Amino acid sequence: MLASSAGGAGVASKTVSLPRGAGVGALTRTLRVDARLAACLGLLLAWEIVARLHVVESILLPAPSDVMRAGVANAGAYLSALSVTAAEILLAAAISISVGVSLGILVGSSRLAMRIFGPLIDATFALPWVVFYPLAVVWFGIGSPSKVLFAGAHAIFPIMLATAAAVSIVDQRYVLLARALGASRRQMYLKILMPFALPQIMGGLRVGLGLVVIGVIVGEMLSSFAGLGYMISHARETLDAPNVYFGIVLGLLLASGTNYAMSLAERRLGHWRA
Repeated sequence: MLASSAGGAGVASKTVSLPRGAGVGALTRTLRVDARLAACLGLLLAWEIVARLHVVESILLPAPSDVMRAGVANAGAYLSALSVTAAEILLAAAISISVGVSLGILVGSSRLAMRIFGPLIDATFALPWVVFYPLAVVWFGIGSPSKVLFAGAHAIFPIMLATAAAVSIVDQRYVLLARALGASRRQMYLKILMPFALPQIMGGLRVGLGLVVIGVIVGEMLSSFAGLGYMISHARETLDAPNVYFGIVLGLLLASGTNYAMSLAERRLGHWRA
C-alpha cells in the first residue's frame, strides 16, 4: 500500500507540475492589466469629482458622465461620422503604404539614389504639411478625396525614409550571395531585403499610419461636412463641450486601434522575419 501510495503521489506531482515561470508570467500580465484599469478608473473618478465641484467651468471641462450622455444621445450621428472617417483612413493608409514602401525600397537599394534623393526627402518631410491642405481642397473639393490625398501624402515620407534606411543597412554579404546563386530581383526583395528590413519598416509604418489618422481628422476639422473631425469642429463652434470631448475620445480610440492593429500585424509577420 505504501508503494502504491508513493506511486500515486508521483503521478499526482507530475500532473500538477507547470512550466517554470508560466504562472509568474500570467500573474504579471494580469497585474499589469489591473494596474492600467485602476489608473484609468482613478483618472475618470478624479475628473468627475473636479467637474462636479465646479473647480473648472463645465464649458472647459465637462464631467465624464455628461460626455458619455452626449455621445449616447448622438450615437447615430457618430456612427455615420466614424464610417466616413474610417473609410478615408483606410484609403489614405493604402496609398501611403504602397507608395512609401515601394519608393523606400527603390531608394534604399541604390546608394546613388540615396545620395541624390535622401536630402530632398528629408527636407520635404520637415515641411509643415498642413499648409498644403488648401491646395488639396482647391484640387479635389471639400469631400473625401482631399482628405485621403492630404493624409496619404503626409504619411508617405516617414514610411519611405524608414524603408530606405532599413534596406540600405541590410548586410551586403547576403545580397551578394543571393546574386551569386542567381536570385531574381523579385526574389531579392522578398527573400533578402524585406525580411531583414522588416522591423525598421514596421516602425516607419507605425509613425506613418499615426499621421494618416491625424491628417484625416485635421482635414475634416478644417473643411468638411462629414466625418469625426467635422463633428468635433461643429461642436466647438456651438460651444458644445461634451460633444467636443466625446469626439476627441473617439479620435484617441481610432489612433489606439490603428497602433494595436500594427502590433498584431508585426507579430503575424514575425515568422517571415525569422
